[in-house]
Amino acid sequence: MLRFVVVGVGKMASDVLKLLHAAPGADPVLAIGDPAREAAQSRLAADCAKLGVAHVAARRLDAPEALAALRAADADYIVSANNFMIFREAALATARRGVVNFHNGPLPRYGGLHACSWALFNGEREHGVTWHLVDSGIDSGPLLAQRRFPIGEEDTAIGLIARCIREGVGLFAEILPGLVDGTLTARPQDHAGRLYYGAKDRPFGGDLPWSHGVGPARRLARALSFSPMPNLFFQPRIVFAQGEAFAGIVEPPEMRAVEAGLVAEADADGVTIGLGEACLRLRDLRDAQGRPATAAALGLAVGARLIDPTQRDAG
Repeated sequence: MLRFVVVGVGKMASDVLKLLHAAPGADPVLAIGDPAREAAQSRLAADCAKLGVAHVAARRLDAPEALAALRAADADYIVSANNFMIFREAALATARRGVVNFHNGPLPRYGGLHACSWALFNGEREHGVTWHLVDSGIDSGPLLAQRRFPIGEEDTAIGLIARCIREGVGLFAEILPGLVDGTLTARPQDHAGRLYYGAKDRPFGGDLPWSHGVGPARRLARALSFSPMPNLFFQPRIVFAQGEAFAGIVEPPEMRAVEAGLVAEADADGVTIGLGEACLRLRDLRDAQGRPATAAALGLAVGARLIDPTQRDAG
């Protein structure tokens, strides 16, 4: 009987825990969840109680309580499922056979963070999910299994994330017997075509690409669409004479001709700016300090003109 630990949050971590609990030869003995994320979206602690599995809340895997629990679990495998905590050497060393991690993108093509949003912004027509072994790098360990699927023309970030979770759970169910009986083999990644996006990477340096036309604006709107969840990617910036502002919500372009960079509408809910042949609605506005603000408070009035970031940077 192999001993398993699950690390993660949300429905995916719970689904993986249930698969392990039902699998012959697998014994889930511990689950670790991040309380900063668990409170809002996870059922993991409740499912652990139902299944008789120990649960520990920790915000870092190298925290004393987490390391103590991992060492006491004496695990053969740790399964990282929808997990945002980093495995450092001490935590990695607690799993005899290794740490198996889920990545919501096709490796090595989309390593790092926000793989779904980057794929949408880059105009990809295909995406995928990957299970791989964790090594000392980030998303660089040997591949165990991968599944690819098409991206629809209207897919959004939240929809693609949900699809990845469903596909990831299904793929884990397929590889679990091989993990248990030792027949599943890993293969090294070919890093020749690797992309990697870190926490500070932003399309167009974080600026709203209003001067680049409809195509980039439409792709960005899809990449930032997380409703009903908050925007998890970034808040694009607009710059104008009075200062700058950030938008948490970017609606898909409306095909209504408005001069590029011109503020066509401004009200308590947000602003509409021109792209040339179309216009773009920005909502959930924030000031330079990240505080909620109305267009009036920001000084964004109808007729105001945005400053082109490409011209600003050139100057």
